[in-house]
Amino acid sequence: MGLHHGSRLLPLGELFDLCDPLPWQAQCAAARDWLVAGWVRGAGEGTGNADLLAELHSRTDPAPSFNFYHVLALELLTVLREEKTAEALAALGASDLAEHLLAAPGIPPEVAAHYAEHLL
Repeated sequence: MGLHHGSRLLPLGELFDLCDPLPWQAQCAAARDWLVAGWVRGAGEGTGNADLLAELHSRTDPAPSFNFYHVLALELLTVLREEKTAEALAALGASDLAEHLLAAPGIPPEVAAHYAEHLL
């Protein structure tokens, strides 16, 4: 989808513009592709995942309704939950983030149910 160019990942704003109009399943696939591409390049090392979660949290809070930033954050949390302990997620600042994101106005019920099953 052009989510990365060589060694450079598409910036979040450009990623949003490209992916937000897509159907939810395509947004999920694009989010995971972008995340994996970043991790391959070392983006998750050190404070990378915590920094990304904080950035996504800051972009979802002012949003008037559920959007691609929510999907990206929820996909990141889903993958991290598969790989990390509850303590590690808490250290990333992610302990209450799923509940917060799932309370977004306009979240489709099937999307909320999907992520609730995996994250709560």
